Amino acid sequence: MRSYPSSRYRARWCTALVVLAFILSIALGGAAISADDPATATPNSSVGSLGAPPSTSTPIPTIAPTATTAPTVAPTAAASTPTGTTAAPTNATSSTPAAPAASGNAGASDTHGDVGYDEDSGGGKSNIVKVINKNDGKFRLKGKIQVNRIPGDTAQPVNDAEAYASCANCETFAVALQIDLISRTATTIAPQNAAIAVNVQCSHCTTVAKAVQYVIQVDDPTQVPENVRDLVNRMQDELKAAAKDKDATAAQTEARVDAVIAQFTQLAQSLSTQRDQKTEDNTPGGAVPPDATP
Repeated sequence: MRSYPSSRYRARWCTALVVLAFILSIALGGAAISADDPATATPNSSVGSLGAPPSTSTPIPTIAPTATTAPTVAPTAAASTPTGTTAAPTNATSSTPAAPAASGNAGASDTHGDVGYDEDSGGGKSNIVKVINKNDGKFRLKGKIQVNRIPGDTAQPVNDAEAYASCANCETFAVALQIDLISRTATTIAPQNAAIAVNVQCSHCTTVAKAVQYVIQVDDPTQVPENVRDLVNRMQDELKAAAKDKDATAAQTEARVDAVIAQFTQLAQSLSTQRDQKTEDNTPGGAVPPDATP
């Protein structure tokens, strides 16, 4: 049978253990106080204490940030007029060459011709054509066509062509064409049709004036018959063509007029023609009126 130590020895061992425990507690308490004192604490101590335990985690490496700056985009240029180019102004000036200023010869593309048209419904307006040529070696033309609608009892239309020249080696032609539509019930019918050609201080001049007048009685003067419209249109075409022809002469232009008249034989009985031509240097008693168109 196993024997155990006596009670005296047990008491000694107990006392020794108590003393040892007391010494350890003192030692441990001092260590704890030292750990809590910042002045005496050792950073990153490997000895455990009542303070924070030493870090055992692996440090996370610092990662350099990846650049995320967006690439610079060149700004889109706003729409504008290219450098060095002037925008077309919005005034009268443009890149298209301006048409030449109109002269007194309106209605023709050349300076030797002027052709007009007039239509009257007020009872009979006069058709007066006057032209003067002062340009040496040039042909000058002036013509006018008029349609008169005269519904009243009295019809006294006036048609007059006057040509004047004061130049050398020149030709001049004035033509007045008047078509008078009068009522069948008109009681007074007294048309006037005249042509005058005059040379003043001329040399080798040919000057012609021609007055063509139609006096036509119709049921309704306010309505223009179709054949009258046709006559007007064809005469306009011929006179405008002569005005644009730089090689035209008085004789050629008159031939154009006569050719149109010849096409309307059904109106011949209503036709009255007056013509005057001068070729001498000075017409006896001749003078140029102030209202003659240059």
